[in-house]
Amino acid sequence: MLSARVSRLQTLLKLDRMDDVQAEMDAIAAQMGGHIAKTQADKANEEHIGLAMASGVGEAVNPDAVLAMALDAIGLHEQAVEPALRAIESAPDDPYGWSALGVTYFRLGKHEESIEPLQRALEIRPKWAEIRGTLGNVLMAVGRHPESIIELERGVEDAPKMASLWASLGAAKREIRELEASEAAFAEADRLAPEGAKYGLSLALTQVRQKKLEEGWRNYERRWQTLAFLDQ
Repeated sequence: MLSARVSRLQTLLKLDRMDDVQAEMDAIAAQMGGHIAKTQADKANEEHIGLAMASGVGEAVNPDAVLAMALDAIGLHEQAVEPALRAIESAPDDPYGWSALGVTYFRLGKHEESIEPLQRALEIRPKWAEIRGTLGNVLMAVGRHPESIIELERGVEDAPKMASLWASLGAAKREIRELEASEAAFAEADRLAPEGAKYGLSLALTQVRQKKLEEGWRNYERRWQTLAFLDQ
């Protein structure tokens, strides 16, 4: 039964048996006719969502919240909405149902609808940095840049070692043309996660836009370390 698989998934996550977790997710996907999600969303936001949902599946008690997160993770976003709503109705003070609904709406392209559930999750669990990063990116996507920056700045205060949060802040600052602040945020993301030059290209492009050509081209040369360029 699906409920038994979801329970097993929770147990495996708590035991940090990630190979078995992947196998169980594949089994759930096969049972439900789904697939492992491959979206085109912003990479930093995907990282925020992945971390938030992984911790949520491992920590949540409400079975409907767990089911919603598991369905979302295997790409069955439409099917995740109903259990997320049931989780909220039965346990409105539990952040996981709200976060599952917000993330699912985001995956479905319903950005405006995703904002309130994400905010409600953060009211209950204010230090959930991954969800705050997701909220910040959603607000940026709908053009609410000042609010986006407030959320992302709070996020990096709460989780200063989370590189993806700094990268999101850099992107938000770049959107409003605060290029020095954007460069500083991307530089911090790059310092925290230098492997594969994951954020080096964003840093380089921000530097070039400021006519910092020497530093910009030096960081741009690191693009050959990234997976996108290695595959060419």
